[in-house]
Amino acid sequence: MGELAPVLCPPRGSPWDLPQRSYPAIEQKRSLNVLSATNVLSEPIKSRPDARVLARIEEHEGELATCAVVWHELRYGADRLPVSKKRRAIEEYLQEVVRAALPILP
Repeated sequence: MGELAPVLCPPRGSPWDLPQRSYPAIEQKRSLNVLSATNVLSEPIKSRPDARVLARIEEHEGELATCAVVWHELRYGADRLPVSKKRRAIEEYLQEVVRAALPILP
């Protein structure tokens, strides 16, 4: 199997920059079966999240991934918000939950 194409990133230091990271699921040839979309990844932080979506996320834990386009959509949405507790909470969720748990594929 060939190597994965590198992620195309803006210049270093940009708020959109995706630092290099390893993807154990890919390196171990484990199957990533579910590519998560923006609406799915934003569901857990809604004031009234859909229980069915949360159940599906939990059901596929360890099989989830997302793509760079979705990551940038999420970041763009957070960056458009005025500085507030809500924005900080979303930014924390994106960094500490989404980035920490999901591979971001090109």
